[in-house]
Amino acid sequence: MPSPYVFQSEGVRSFTALAVVTDVASAISPCGMCRQVIREFCAPNMPILLIAADYEKRLAEGLSNGGVKETNIGELLPDSFGPEDLERPRGQ
Repeated sequence: MPSPYVFQSEGVRSFTALAVVTDVASAISPCGMCRQVIREFCAPNMPILLIAADYEKRLAEGLSNGGVKETNIGELLPDSFGPEDLERPRGQ
């Protein structure tokens, strides 16, 4: 995945969804650092699809969704710091 900062420099300001695909046989979620970057650029309820490397094989075997897990960054990184926190008033 290109750096999210590349998207920002190209003028992309929002995302509709995100797919995480790896070469691991089961679907895995992003690491902690990636989760924070995703949180900074994406709405907490934006769909994130975790897709296993053997997705097509699972579909062929009849698994209805191919083993895709749908989640969002609000679930993956609860109580997180996001862009809206930058606007909060500061204490004296």
